Amino acid sequence: MILQPQESSIVKLCLKDTRENISEIFFQPTISSHDIEIHPALHTVKNSCFPTVIRNLGNTAIHFNKGQVFGEATPSFLLKTNENANDKNICGSPNNNTPMCNLITPSEDILKKRKDELSETDFKLEHLNSDQKQLLLETLLDRSAAFSKSLKTIGCTDRVIPTFNFRSHNPIKTLPFEIPHAIQGTIKEELNELIEAGLIHRNISQWSSPMVLVKKKQNPTNPHKPASYRMALDLRLLNTILENSTYPLPKIPTLINEISKYPFYTTIDFCKAYWQILLPEEMQDVLTFTTPFGTFANRRLVFGLKTAASIFQALVDLLIDELKLSGTTGIYAYQDDIVIGAHSFQEMHNKIRSVLDILIKYNLTLSPEKCVFFKSTIDYLGFNISHNKIQPITSNILKITSFQPPRTVKQVRRFLGLCGFYRSLIPGFAELTECLTQLTRKNVPFQWTPTHQEAFKKLQDVFFTKPFVRLPDWDKPFVLNTDASGQAISGILLQEHEGKLHPISYYSKTLSNSERNYPAIKLELFAIYKSVHAFKTYLYNTNFKILTDSKPLLHYKKIASPTDIVSRWLLYLSEFQFTCEHIPGKENTLADFFSRFPVNRTEISNTPQDEQELILPVVETHCNTINAISDTSLEISTSTWLKEQADDTQTNEIIQLLKNPSLKDSNNIRGFYIDPTTHILMFKSHRKSQAELIVVPKSLQHKALDICHISHTGLDKTYQIVSNRYYWKGVYIDTKNFVLSCEQCIKNKSFTPKHAPPQSNRIPTRPGDYISVDIKGPLPNSGYVLTVLDHFSKHIVLYSLKNITAETVSKHILNYISIHGRPSQILSDRGLQFTSEVFSLINKTLGIKLSHTSPFHPQTNGQTERLNPAIESSILTLQERGVNLQNALLIHQNIYNGLIHPSTGYTPNLLHFGRNLPLIFDTFDNNSEPLFLDKAHYVQDLLQQLNTAYELAYSTLTRKQVEQNNRLAKNSRPRALHVGDIVYLKSKGAFKTRFEGPYTIIAKRGEVNYTIQALDNKSARSFTVHVDRLRYAPGRKSHLISHDTAPNESKTRYFLRSSTHQI
Repeated sequence: MILQPQESSIVKLCLKDTRENISEIFFQPTISSHDIEIHPALHTVKNSCFPTVIRNLGNTAIHFNKGQVFGEATPSFLLKTNENANDKNICGSPNNNTPMCNLITPSEDILKKRKDELSETDFKLEHLNSDQKQLLLETLLDRSAAFSKSLKTIGCTDRVIPTFNFRSHNPIKTLPFEIPHAIQGTIKEELNELIEAGLIHRNISQWSSPMVLVKKKQNPTNPHKPASYRMALDLRLLNTILENSTYPLPKIPTLINEISKYPFYTTIDFCKAYWQILLPEEMQDVLTFTTPFGTFANRRLVFGLKTAASIFQALVDLLIDELKLSGTTGIYAYQDDIVIGAHSFQEMHNKIRSVLDILIKYNLTLSPEKCVFFKSTIDYLGFNISHNKIQPITSNILKITSFQPPRTVKQVRRFLGLCGFYRSLIPGFAELTECLTQLTRKNVPFQWTPTHQEAFKKLQDVFFTKPFVRLPDWDKPFVLNTDASGQAISGILLQEHEGKLHPISYYSKTLSNSERNYPAIKLELFAIYKSVHAFKTYLYNTNFKILTDSKPLLHYKKIASPTDIVSRWLLYLSEFQFTCEHIPGKENTLADFFSRFPVNRTEISNTPQDEQELILPVVETHCNTINAISDTSLEISTSTWLKEQADDTQTNEIIQLLKNPSLKDSNNIRGFYIDPTTHILMFKSHRKSQAELIVVPKSLQHKALDICHISHTGLDKTYQIVSNRYYWKGVYIDTKNFVLSCEQCIKNKSFTPKHAPPQSNRIPTRPGDYISVDIKGPLPNSGYVLTVLDHFSKHIVLYSLKNITAETVSKHILNYISIHGRPSQILSDRGLQFTSEVFSLINKTLGIKLSHTSPFHPQTNGQTERLNPAIESSILTLQERGVNLQNALLIHQNIYNGLIHPSTGYTPNLLHFGRNLPLIFDTFDNNSEPLFLDKAHYVQDLLQQLNTAYELAYSTLTRKQVEQNNRLAKNSRPRALHVGDIVYLKSKGAFKTRFEGPYTIIAKRGEVNYTIQALDNKSARSFTVHVDRLRYAPGRKSHLISHDTAPNESKTRYFLRSSTHQI
């Protein structure tokens, strides 16, 4: 038979070994040619033959001789028997001696195998002392069920059940890739190992993706060892029709900041992480893969699927949430990399036990070789993390600084990619790399010149000599410095700290060919626009200053009709509140600008924090202010104890009584004695422990508490440490005051008090008296929605907005007033549109009282806020049916206002207009004749009915509000703060402590709002916040505050000690 190019033909294939009882077979092609296409399929056999389709994919004719072998045929009844038998193995049949791991609850055989695999040498514990090592090893070996070292013993869980949503349900099927003959044996062995482990099984499916081979890294210790390969799946086609997952991955800056507050860390890693998640049977069919040796289906989640990362993140998040419910905190995870943070070894040991227990509960296993226990510094997600300190990992910086000058375009791209990871930390990155970027463009010949070498060297030098960024202080104003050149634009975000302006972040962009044709004034505006857009998360809803060497905003505002693109830039910038300051162009370089300010003004700092540090940036998240530990010494010498006890009036009196028997008073010195070795005054506790305690004089009580609270444990644990070592009168009261006033604990530890009691809004007595407004958006491809709610009738009006400037919002509010009348009060949040001079002036002119919610406390305007989710859902649903935004708003508004509101018992239309309006789909007309009504009686009856409705609605609103307040009051508690109190404010954003401060209360605004200002800085900006965002800090007793009045003592190191030994 001859098959022409690109031709398909139906051929009859016959079985070599015929059996009369074979009526159905599964045909698997074995021809290894990419020019021939034959699909594996299930066929009905008649007279030992069956038809199939063969296609010639090549450009030449193919000759098939008589007796040509096309593939292998397996009787269908044998195929089903083998599959069922394999399932029995996987389910752990008692009659089968082969150990399998595909069990939600592992068998005794698997647990024994995991235990036999594990040994002490699998764990890296050399850095621990003998006691710590022994304790931790016992815990790890006792929980051997949480570790695995082979495919047959890895875990399997259904704690999360993967589901896939496809854009198309047409199966994707591809031919297998050809495998070199030399490694076919290795691949067969690996397939058999996966089958025996229960991870895959033979399968017949309409879906199939090809298997690919990935070469493993060569072992540097054995370079002559033959290269090894691992199997993977090419899922690119499948991913094109797979919907993206909506489950979010953690934000790395937030994650790293949370981890860095702990001094000790343990990192654990899953063994073959994705393969531990069981796939539902219907999903196994989709993830079938094809090889030259047959088709196989995965029973577990596979690497390469674009939703796999989100699925596994959901699993670890569920585990962490369950640990939190049991009281175990400080567990963080990004994918399969889990970090445990702790303040002490004992705390770490307890957390490790809890984590291993929950892994055993859900049959998940770790790789023991990848676990690192109780370290003070770790490399995680590209950063080196230690206590309150974050910096890039050394390996990344060394890769950049030791990179040899590129010789190919590929090497240039690699170098720019390495540096680009930190581009937000490098000033003028785009302009610095502009000539290097040119080399990577198409049709540009590679030629390395001295100009390229200079740019390459400068970029390397940045990682040695240039400073990186600080963390932002959200309570201080920002300064934005922009500049533009013929090749690039740049922006630097700055903030004042200790009298100097420090860089927060950098932005730069290489200009395209068309952008380079912009005039200079337009380029300067473009630099401002792009910089503001890049730093939107920092600058939105704040007042900031722009420093630039031209006046583009002033120039373009004088033009009556600027171009469309400039209009869009100006429209975007109008959403921000800023002032511009002009500086001469010759002084507006980032380096020159840093030294431009005179000494008596705010200076910009460009000095590294530590000149001796090779690798920057370093982010310090720890600072000392009031109530902070200023004495870092860790030992009190014996001579110091003797001197301070002798100088203290109370302790000296006891010593004299003990030394002079004639003055001995048993009541005053009961339990006291002088240690015969050290001559230190001691006290023997009368508690069960009979502990021998050092008597602490008043001058050393703050140091004793410093020692016991060095790991910032809570009150109970700190007092336990103190009471087992020290004694003085009132020790518990002083310990409580010291712990509760510790600044580091206040800033970093969680604080979840009950919310303040709800404050009732005024209930109006008629429609149109009291309204609230809110803005929702931006919605996808739709703009914004302005919601106006009448608090009496619950009637809403929705406006579509293209922008949310004060002028646009004010125009729509005036439109509402012209139709519905002037309200006596308007409630809004503190958005710039509602706090602007334009909006305030309109309300003042019309005699409307304008009220604002507490900052970052939307519950004040809860009635309007609760409408937003329903509005958004309705809009998105209608838009999927082709309805535009304006019509979608009208439909939702019509339906909402026509339904009975539970708070009033009437429809909003009836209370607002005095009648029910037809809904948008009420098109039926019953043609009933109108009744003849006397005009006077009709008006009188209508007014009487409306008054009755208003009274009933007001009564219902009052009752509902009382019921709601009573319900909320069960979970609330009033918090009374006073003017002059020291408080900390709940912080926002990444790389920040939980609370910021300290602040002092300077005024009380109502029942739940307070005006605060930075402590000891009367020139600082004051602002009003809700009490739920404040954390009270009690003042520390004077004798518990460290004073640097003893220079000799400040150099002395001290440890916790008893009368007989040091700890």
